[in-house]
Amino acid sequence: MLLLFKTMELQNRFAPLPQKLHIAFCVFATVFFIFCYLRYRRLSDILWMIICDITLILQFYGDKYTALTVGICEIILFALMFLDYRKKKSAEKAAESESKRNEDSNGGKPDDLSDIEKAVRTERSKVVKNDSDVISSAFDPEDLEK
Repeated sequence: MLLLFKTMELQNRFAPLPQKLHIAFCVFATVFFIFCYLRYRRLSDILWMIICDITLILQFYGDKYTALTVGICEIILFALMFLDYRKKKSAEKAAESESKRNEDSNGGKPDDLSDIEKAVRTERSKVVKNDSDVISSAFDPEDLEK
């Protein structure tokens, strides 16, 4: 195991990945999160990109004050992501309750006119016994085409 760590050329305790691997990881993460942002338009994708890229500073400045500053910045970015997540969830709940409220005011069903049309046809067929009745056949679609 120790041989594995020596071959990986561990840098220091704040940035343990080798510099080239860390840079490659940050480039990949940047491209990936930019693609995700362009596709979904979420703030969290940009924040994840910044969180990944800010760790690259530790490759060049390895003192504990820089590490502390980077850690504080990452905590702030994670807090912003959490607040964005909570805001989206509360907006979803509000939209869901609004749609449920609208559904309840409409009798629990969306407007479906096919049931009304069937009921009108049934009632009209009960009332009208004679097909030659001018008033009842005035609105039939077959008569409009003639």
